[in-house]
Amino acid sequence: MSNDEADAWKRFLEDKKLATENHRSRRFEYEKVAIDYTISIFRTLTFLNTGGLVALPAAVSLFGVKVTDHHFLLIASGACFMFSIAIVCIAQAFAFFTFARRSDAEWHYEQEQFLRVGAKHFPTEARFSEVSAKIEAEQIKAADKFRSSTHYRRRSIWTLLVCAALFYGGVVFASLILFG
Repeated sequence: MSNDEADAWKRFLEDKKLATENHRSRRFEYEKVAIDYTISIFRTLTFLNTGGLVALPAAVSLFGVKVTDHHFLLIASGACFMFSIAIVCIAQAFAFFTFARRSDAEWHYEQEQFLRVGAKHFPTEARFSEVSAKIEAEQIKAADKFRSSTHYRRRSIWTLLVCAALFYGGVVFASLILFG
């Protein structure tokens, strides 16, 4: 390899890094956010619902409630807390897939920039029509990933709302048992 070729490769790699680093860092940031968000949601809602499940029998015993008189409400309250715990896991999965899809999209944008920098530095080796087609394909893939992440985000929001509604339902049933 001659000095000119080595210099061309060096400039190419420097430009590639400049062009792709933003997408690469965002991709890693989305992955970190997905993990942090998932852990936070899981902890909060699991603690709330598990606390409701644990507190329900203790409160019934403390207040001297006759279990036979409130059989339906006890089952309904416990079921709300348990289903809410199950649904929080589903919401967690949707949240993870939201950010994972966005991370995938950033990877495709990174590949697009890689192709652009390669075509700029090696115009004789890169056929314009082939490179343009590859760039367009990466743009389409990235846009599709972002679109699908939006669908997962909506599902996550709705499952979180259902989870919160079930939690509050469990609280209402428990309060009807205790104070009703």
